[in-house]
Amino acid sequence: MPDLVLGPLLRYAGPSEATVWVETDAPCEVTVSAGDGKTNVRSSTFGVGGHHYALLRVSGLEPGEAYEYEVELDGPAATITFEGTVLDGTGEPGLRTLYSHRLA
Repeated sequence: MPDLVLGPLLRYAGPSEATVWVETDAPCEVTVSAGDGKTNVRSSTFGVGGHHYALLRVSGLEPGEAYEYEVELDGPAATITFEGTVLDGTGEPGLRTLYSHRLA
């Protein structure tokens, strides 16, 4: 079963989108679910020099809102929940990343 090496990290936050980055210890599928689960993004990791990364773009976010995200690796067995982007409505990001790990 894959495990996180680094992340999740909020790499970018724009007026209505955010990019989440993770590094895992093995190839896997990464899913980011935002808010109430209406926004789900899924991607396979890619490998560089024996490391495995995923970069996921979450779109459709509302400026000024705080979103809770769930990051899953190959399904719900490894779930990391964190509160991510806070956007101020001007398109300028104000970032807050609070997270808690719940690894099964």
